Amino acid sequence: MITTNNKDIYEKIFAIQQQYPFPSNKYIQCLLLNLTRIPILLDSSFNLIGEPLHYLTNIIDSKTLKIFTPSMTAEEMSAAMPAEYKSRLPNVLAMIGASQLKKLDIITKARLKNSEYLTQELENLNISTPKIAEDRTHVFLRYTIRSRNNQETAAIFNKHQINLGLWFNNPLYPPAANMERLLYTRGSCRQAELASKQVINLPNHAKMTEEDLERVIQVIKKHKDKFM
Repeated sequence: MITTNNKDIYEKIFAIQQQYPFPSNKYIQCLLLNLTRIPILLDSSFNLIGEPLHYLTNIIDSKTLKIFTPSMTAEEMSAAMPAEYKSRLPNVLAMIGASQLKKLDIITKARLKNSEYLTQELENLNISTPKIAEDRTHVFLRYTIRSRNNQETAAIFNKHQINLGLWFNNPLYPPAANMERLLYTRGSCRQAELASKQVINLPNHAKMTEEDLERVIQVIKKHKDKFM
């Protein structure tokens, strides 16, 4: 979705949108089913069934059902443009998006509150926290910090039934694609490659409770040497 209060920009975007068709009904159905799955996974991300449930639904769906939209399509993984990429936002999804926009401030406030708690606790442990420019307000869609090895750190959290987001574990996406096809040479962006092996995203979504946040901090305290 794109939001703007500039009429000229709106008219240009609208004109571009009209050039493309709507996606297929099957694709729309997959997107809607995915939206119903996400809240369930969020609610279960801090208990024994969360991680296995997420893993099993992805495996079963990719092998047989194919009713959910994957985080990355097969085309994207091969550095090709997905078939549904050049299509309009369907009306039903636009209605859902418009409804979610009404909750944006509430969700942002909850994320900020959770992130402030994480920042305070991490600073007490002398662990580096996200930097915020003085003239900016961070919405903390991701709460990203550095560990010494993000794969090892994620495994530790998984043992405590806490799922970390490893969204940036490659300097360029898609990770399975041929780097040469993406015009990237390994070693040309060394700091980005180093960061991709270190960064993790701590959970801070709006549904988290104080007990959830405390569990995250307790795991970090027990393995403080894993963080930077």
